[in-house]
Amino acid sequence: MERMTHYLVAYQSVCLICGRLSYRKVIMGIILCDIFQVSAIREGPGWKRRDVVVGDGHQRVICKLWNEHVEKPVTEGYRCRISNVLVDEWNHTKSLTSTDETDYTVSNLFAYL
Repeated sequence: MERMTHYLVAYQSVCLICGRLSYRKVIMGIILCDIFQVSAIREGPGWKRRDVVVGDGHQRVICKLWNEHVEKPVTEGYRCRISNVLVDEWNHTKSLTSTDETDYTVSNLFAYL
């Protein structure tokens, strides 16, 4: 089984974190970010996935929501608080991927989370 390293991060920029961490690191802290784009749900046998582009105003990164996380409402232009995600890398591009432990909350851009 592949070893994953866990990091505790408290309220940091999503893109700053992705820049620091390498492949297969789990972020256990809370990340605050804005939602810029939400894709349609894609499905296959036994899985569902939705890609959400999140960022901090300087950079953007894709957050891949899998299975039960796809069902929660996500709206462009809103703010998101997300925790317990995996930093993934494909073709030299980093992204965030939900895990069984992932939790996220979406609220109005001007609301406090």
